[in-house]
Amino acid sequence: MKFKDVYEAAEKVANEFTTEPVDVLLALVPNGVPVAVALNQNRDCLVRGVFFDRQTSTLNVDLSEIPTSARIWVVDDGVESGKAATATGQHLKQQGFEDIALVVPVCAKDAAAQLRLLYKQVKALEQPLMTRALSWHYEQMPNVDISTATEMLKNLSR
Repeated sequence: MKFKDVYEAAEKVANEFTTEPVDVLLALVPNGVPVAVALNQNRDCLVRGVFFDRQTSTLNVDLSEIPTSARIWVVDDGVESGKAATATGQHLKQQGFEDIALVVPVCAKDAAAQLRLLYKQVKALEQPLMTRALSWHYEQMPNVDISTATEMLKNLSR
């Protein structure tokens, strides 16, 4: 399957995982935000952005008001290196969260095997055997800018 863009991929993810319960969506900014928007259309979840700096490997996410018993989905446009997903999963585990899943349009089976050490579940529409560039899965590479993603998050915040 090749997705037209991140918005089409997000809609397909939302259509696939419509009935599963979730309390919190943590969207990796910027490209995970459209996935969170699509998943939240028929839900009333708490949505927060996860800001991950790939240069410094620092993570910024507001986990206040989220009980450690919450069902959390970390969402992004896909897993390529797994660096952001790994850092987010480690951070959530360190904060005492246990019921966490990674939900993405694309995650290779080799990456998913490693991520399952941190996440209760790894849900992906496309699951090639080996990790490869996300450009293999998108006609137009995801290119949501930070300001657009931040504005989308503001519209979801409650």
